[in-house]
Amino acid sequence: MPAPAPFPPYALIVGNGRSGTNWLLSMVAASPYTHCRNEPHDIPSSPFHQLPDAVTLRANPDLMADRWQAFVTWTATHMGERDPRLTSPKVYLHPLAQQLGLADFPVRPKIRQALKVAMPSLRQAEWPVPWWIGNQSKLAQAYPFFKINDLRAWIIKWLLEYQPEIPILHIVRHPGGQLNSGISRFFKHLSPAMLEQELHLYRGILTTALEVDPHWQGIIPDPQSLDLLEAVAWFWRYNNEETYALAQTHPHYTCIVYENLVQDPLAYARQIYDLCGLPLTPEVEAYIMEGTKTSVWGKLEQSSVAVADNWKTKLKPEYQALADRVLEGSALASWWP
Repeated sequence: MPAPAPFPPYALIVGNGRSGTNWLLSMVAASPYTHCRNEPHDIPSSPFHQLPDAVTLRANPDLMADRWQAFVTWTATHMGERDPRLTSPKVYLHPLAQQLGLADFPVRPKIRQALKVAMPSLRQAEWPVPWWIGNQSKLAQAYPFFKINDLRAWIIKWLLEYQPEIPILHIVRHPGGQLNSGISRFFKHLSPAMLEQELHLYRGILTTALEVDPHWQGIIPDPQSLDLLEAVAWFWRYNNEETYALAQTHPHYTCIVYENLVQDPLAYARQIYDLCGLPLTPEVEAYIMEGTKTSVWGKLEQSSVAVADNWKTKLKPEYQALADRVLEGSALASWWP
């Protein structure tokens, strides 16, 4: 397999949860040259949690550089418990280990639990490539992709200024679709205590947004007056619109509307691979198209287009009205005529 031209140090996939970020990650995971990390920010021990808060970042942006680099270096050189299954060939994995299914053992909870006894490295949430499935030095030559849901706009602003060479893939789904998927796949399974934690989280994010980006005052309602789904919806507006406003003219940024992606996945795959300098072979294209039939929840019972439109009939009227309120006056509203 011929080696491609040198890649950027890493690339980012960003967007709200339940907006298609998993789909984008699976698209780039189809390449043998990529090392895909799923939601490393949700691992408590990740260096991500050492990043400065928004107010400190705005006051002292230089403080971010070393801490962000520590996060990037660690994440790019490790695998993690939230990572996707390795179902396509990878340059850093032994082919036989993949053929036998061994490469997926560390990310399968029950098998990893058994392996921890003999392999201390697997007792952590992130680990170097085990010798029996791959080669750590070859991993260093792969192209890391980090999928970070809800990456705050103030961090993206710093990245655009201080690391402008980094590709950023930003996916945006209609707020009605995002709310519908979030309710059915996430929020309805949470306990009252966990729902209260989510409410506190989103109110806190919006409060911070108004502090560091005061031009949003008068657009976002008082965060403490919002219920959970209202806070989620207004965070959708703030983070996506602010990110797009900051990055739309940036040469290494691309914004993908989820509802457009479902219409022609392969066209967008070509755009993404071109942006990131990845070679796109017929084998990779076939793998990407096969992936349109499944999600992280299993095989899709409907087409991707039908899934994208489900919210129009399944989302309760009060939440459809919420989505309309959030979109009113937004620079993104024209994306969904």
